[in-house]
Amino acid sequence: SGVVEGIKRLSDSYSLYLVSNCQDWYLEAFFETSGLQSYFSAWDCNGLSGLPKSEMLTHLKAQRHFEKGIYVGDTQGDFEATEVAGLDFLFAAYGFGEVKHPAKMVSSFEMLLRYFE
Repeated sequence: SGVVEGIKRLSDSYSLYLVSNCQDWYLEAFFETSGLQSYFSAWDCNGLSGLPKSEMLTHLKAQRHFEKGIYVGDTQGDFEATEVAGLDFLFAAYGFGEVKHPAKMVSSFEMLLRYFE
């Protein structure tokens, strides 16, 4: 299955949130072209809030009233933001960046789906 179908399946069992360093127009374009906006419970990006990722994650936890969560990311900055926000981190090794010594890692989107299913 592809990413779109995978996101839809995951949203059946989990509340999904999207947090990105991108600009607001990029997030809007993603939602418009993918048709996935309704599968995410909430989202934020630097272009909307002007906040660094760690603060976006901290605010999201407070707004949505959850203590535990797993952030799927692909950079050392993602990992560091989750540490500040008190979230677990799952390294998407198929992404763009690198993470030094990740505790949890998936090497493909299919593996990500299996991790959560």
